[in-house]
Amino acid sequence: MPRLPTTLLRRASKLSPHLPTLLKVCRSLDSAQIELKWLKEHAKTPEELQNFVYRRGELNEPLQYILGTQPFGATEILCERGVLIPRAETEEIALHLAGLLKSGMKVVDLCTGTGCIPLLLAAEKQVSTVGVDISPIALSLAMKNLEHNKEVLRGRAQFLMGDVLSDIEETAYSVQACFDEMEEGHESVDVVVSNPPYISADGYNKDTARSVRLWEPKLALEAEHDGDHFYPKIAEIAEALGARAIVAEVGGWEQARRVEGYWRQLGWSGTNVWEDFAKKGRTVVAWNQGGEWVKDGPNAAQ
Repeated sequence: MPRLPTTLLRRASKLSPHLPTLLKVCRSLDSAQIELKWLKEHAKTPEELQNFVYRRGELNEPLQYILGTQPFGATEILCERGVLIPRAETEEIALHLAGLLKSGMKVVDLCTGTGCIPLLLAAEKQVSTVGVDISPIALSLAMKNLEHNKEVLRGRAQFLMGDVLSDIEETAYSVQACFDEMEEGHESVDVVVSNPPYISADGYNKDTARSVRLWEPKLALEAEHDGDHFYPKIAEIAEALGARAIVAEVGGWEQARRVEGYWRQLGWSGTNVWEDFAKKGRTVVAWNQGGEWVKDGPNAAQ
């Protein structure tokens, strides 16, 4: 990374003694000023502000962990170290999926993390959602987020522990039991959604940002071998639940095409790739009869 120009650092220090430190991670004066504004609003004392600036600029700690929250659609998601921070790309996908859902549908989110996806869907539509994760830390935070966002929820959400990679029948049984507790009218799940770990070991070391490697959980990011490890299991769980559609995030076009191939081999009748706002293939969808409504992504008409 190139060194910051001395003239920029001087200009920043004249505006605030905190800005040169924030420039180390923000790299632009405008971004540093915006982050300083947020940190000032969050800090209760000058000493706390100094601590926040140090954590952000010197330790490279993500802003969401310092502020403790991340806006996500109609929800506000609590963020804590040990659980992956919700991304803008995930928000775009979840909002588009929410627009496709109909009231009364049942949605399962595998590898739910903070619970941001099922909570956004339940906030946007009168649907029932169940989030599954193997991490006790993630599940604890998801439950906090459920309570934190209860005033904006139009639908219902529950969370449970499950191992997507090994306990397929048990996970499917536990998910259905959650829906039974919510007294749902129909038995089958409509769609399974997931933002699983999808980065290969090589990609994790080469392509992820330093702040991500330092602060965010590797468990939520890296998958075995080429990063595709979770996708066949996601399709198997969807089949076990009687789901008619799958929506899962991937790392890009190359991985998206591989995932399409896995799912076709497993018998799903149709697949497609949604582009994100940067025209990157970031979501693979699959469907059987009755699930064709997931085919078109947010940029399909553009």
